[in-house]
Amino acid sequence: MDLAPLLSYGVPGVLLALIAYLIKGNRDDRSQYVELVEAAERRADAADVRREAAETARDHALEARRRAEDTAAAVAREVHGLREQVEALRREVANLRGQLGGSP
Repeated sequence: MDLAPLLSYGVPGVLLALIAYLIKGNRDDRSQYVELVEAAERRADAADVRREAAETARDHALEARRRAEDTAAAVAREVHGLREQVEALRREVANLRGQLGGSP
């Protein structure tokens, strides 16, 4: 950069030019900073939406698991009850066979 034109304005002119240059640089940096912050906020918002969707999916999966466990427990109770009925019927059949004289 050729300083001759600036020096022709003297020290105050050079100082003013330097201050103007620094202010412009600061303004450019601030503008870039604002853009970066806004981009980061958009990414954070998008991540929050994805997190909420993942939490909802997890909640639905847990609820489905609870329903499946409840169904499995009900089936297990029913199987247990049916086994007891079968055993009671076998005892009754054995008792009836004994009353009839043991014929098969």
